[in-house]
Amino acid sequence: MVIDTNASQSTAALPGTLSTPAANAAATPKDQFMRLFVAQLQNQDPLDPQKGADLIAQLAQMTAVEQSAETNQHLTSLETGQSAQARSTMASMVGRTVHARASQITLPAGGTPVQIGVHVTGVAANVDVVITDQSGQKVRTIKAGAGTGSMPVIWDGKGDDGKLLPSGAYKVAVKATDAAGATISATPEITGVIDGVDFTNGNAQFQVGGLSISPADVLSISK
Repeated sequence: MVIDTNASQSTAALPGTLSTPAANAAATPKDQFMRLFVAQLQNQDPLDPQKGADLIAQLAQMTAVEQSAETNQHLTSLETGQSAQARSTMASMVGRTVHARASQITLPAGGTPVQIGVHVTGVAANVDVVITDQSGQKVRTIKAGAGTGSMPVIWDGKGDDGKLLPSGAYKVAVKATDAAGATISATPEITGVIDGVDFTNGNAQFQVGGLSISPADVLSISK
């Protein structure tokens, strides 16, 4: 008698059996649930079959899984659409003038004066604008005097020693006190033209004169 070894090695897969890992990777949650459900029905004990109530509960679970997967797909599509719309809206702001809170300013080359905006909450008897370099070293303190609300301060680009400082980015802080010497809230602000929008790492940033401005710090935008 001749035995066909090829027939024994090419046994067809039974319906409802688990698929290969590659097929499982491409299967949807609904497909995976149905395969497990069919396999359960085929391999249940004939003497103790699955109860009807349990089958209905599993089918209801399958429906919930399918609806959850569809909901996630819709939410993903909605998020993608909103993100694209937000990017388009922000890109349309390029070329407009923005007024925003900013803790940094850019000093141009050649000693061009820089206007620093200061907003004081309350009535200040003394307002000091402190400028530091990127290493945190204080290079200039400007005595802006008394004031309230928005105050423009001009920096001539020089340090406390009267020498012109190198061009580049500098940090700005504002210290304000009232007539009794109590501290008053005060913040630095800048006004400039939006040169571009940076979407790196998913966080949009307006590019203004070499500085990155968060949309949350924007106070106003005008043409």
